[in-house]
Amino acid sequence: IEGLNGFPGTLTKPFLRCVGINGILKLLENNDNRKAVLRSALCYYNPNIGKTRLFVFDLKGKISENIRGDYTRGWSDIMKIFIPHGFNKTIAEMNDTEWKSLISRENNFDMLGRLLRKHLLI
Repeated sequence: IEGLNGFPGTLTKPFLRCVGINGILKLLENNDNRKAVLRSALCYYNPNIGKTRLFVFDLKGKISENIRGDYTRGWSDIMKIFIPHGFNKTIAEMNDTEWKSLISRENNFDMLGRLLRKHLLI
């Protein structure tokens, strides 16, 4: 979260376990900078050639001012306060069509798939 200097970052899961999404909203109460990035990373190691590739996918957006929606799709409760760029709803408020349009964008799994197809001919 940009307004919190990148916090909670890689500590998101333990932070949410301690204070929940209400804790994030409380920290942002008097902060106008609510820009945020959901980042996922996927690492692939090929033992045959001793190389590692890291694929990072960033979903830019912002943190809402309150909890909205219930459908986290089995992910973290952060989906109830994260509004992806180009949308006016949290991920938890999205219907299936909106969700599919969001996740159909190229992500780290797509990048890994292209690499494997190119180099392993699968």
